[in-house]
Amino acid sequence: MKKNATTESKSVMDKNRDFKDALFRAIHERDAYLKDTVKMLTNKEVTTAQLANIEPIFFGGRFNDLSFIVDDVFYFMIEAQSTWNPNMPFRILVYIATALLGLVEESQLYGKKLVNIKVPKLYTVFTGISTQVPTEVLGVQRLSDAYEKTEAHPDLEVIVHTYYFHMTRHEVADFLETRAIPARMQQFSNNALCWYALFTNSVDYYYKHVLKGDTSRGAQMITELCKLFQKRGMFTDLFDEKEVINVTIMDFSKSKEHYYNGREEGLEQGLEQGLEQGIEQGIQGSVKLLSELGLPKSQITEKIQTTYNLTPEQANNYINRFHS
Repeated sequence: MKKNATTESKSVMDKNRDFKDALFRAIHERDAYLKDTVKMLTNKEVTTAQLANIEPIFFGGRFNDLSFIVDDVFYFMIEAQSTWNPNMPFRILVYIATALLGLVEESQLYGKKLVNIKVPKLYTVFTGISTQVPTEVLGVQRLSDAYEKTEAHPDLEVIVHTYYFHMTRHEVADFLETRAIPARMQQFSNNALCWYALFTNSVDYYYKHVLKGDTSRGAQMITELCKLFQKRGMFTDLFDEKEVINVTIMDFSKSKEHYYNGREEGLEQGLEQGLEQGIEQGIQGSVKLLSELGLPKSQITEKIQTTYNLTPEQANNYINRFHS
């Protein structure tokens, strides 16, 4: 579902410094992992789960990370964050309102018949290396925490169930060496969301404490990490596919390259000065990386068309400009 509405970027919203998390999407495009995630979140078995991502053009062209409809009743919305963001209830409120509007005809809202809507289920998954980690993984964020005046029973409330999968550098090092998982995360250790957090935290650890910002070896490191997770029985089917590994390399290495080379400021400035310029820089970098990974031109075209929501004609034009 897509909305054509456009809104100027608001300063109240933190801009995501990472590229779109392709691995997070790739995991949940598989029915077994998607149902596994729902079972972890709700402790209930799932009959059907269907991806239903929205792509609203709000706040500088931001995309919702993952949305899906479960048993044709619940509308799940999950955001994956590599840094702390206290504004997730506000942000997810915008996303879920847009999603629910996409399920009904506008005229129905003004009729005499009650409009039935899916039941929203809202989540955020935080990952990353931190010097301080919470004692419990599960928490909540509330929209009312942002209100300028506290009220006991606010008219508008949004509750986001929050999973804090932050780890210290020593915890990640132990996991990589011995497969030890922190006690607070043990109850989630057989779930795809926890595996995803362990993977992203491991990538952060390698870049910060092993490679020390040397992005030239990033692709090799991520490939080796994929093999390690396979060996340990995590995402064995997912990392058995070359395309998934290539997308994972592109996703993480480009975001880290921008971070460690000090170019994230330039990217944000590009988004503020003009969304088109920022997207063009991202497409150019993606085409270059995918070419270096040896993907044929047809696959690169398809990949950037999907990632950046382009028409076939637009994707071909970019390929003609940037593919050497």
